[in-house]
Amino acid sequence: MSLHYSKTQLKNGLRIITAPKHDTNAVAVLILVKVGSRYETEAQAGLSHFLEHMFFKGTRKRPTYLHVSKELDGLGANFNAFTSEEYTGFYVQTSGDHFDQALDVLADMLLNGQGRAWPRPSDPRRSAWLPSPVSAVHSSPRSRL
Repeated sequence: MSLHYSKTQLKNGLRIITAPKHDTNAVAVLILVKVGSRYETEAQAGLSHFLEHMFFKGTRKRPTYLHVSKELDGLGANFNAFTSEEYTGFYVQTSGDHFDQALDVLADMLLNGQGRAWPRPSDPRRSAWLPSPVSAVHSSPRSRL
């Protein structure tokens, strides 16, 4: 079984890949941003992962994580984010009937994020919340290959 997909590039450089599956009503919306540990200097180590968490802090329209979570939970959605060496990804999986709303939530998080930092980067409790880059890399199963 081969996956049929199409690629589109908008005038602003945004690349969109669509891969319709006609045998299901499920939809997955995945936004990948080309930031990850590979592009960080030693002084920036862990910044991509930190920013991944910041996008879930709320938006003007959805002021807190609880607002984001309740809206997506109300759709029966599975949602999360991840940071790898080359990309940071944000996704929502839900019924195709909720595609527009799922895309709206993700776009709102990335374009209008409030990013209330807690703890602040200078806060000594930050290390308990944000793992060090070394422990984050070594905790990945792929790092053991």
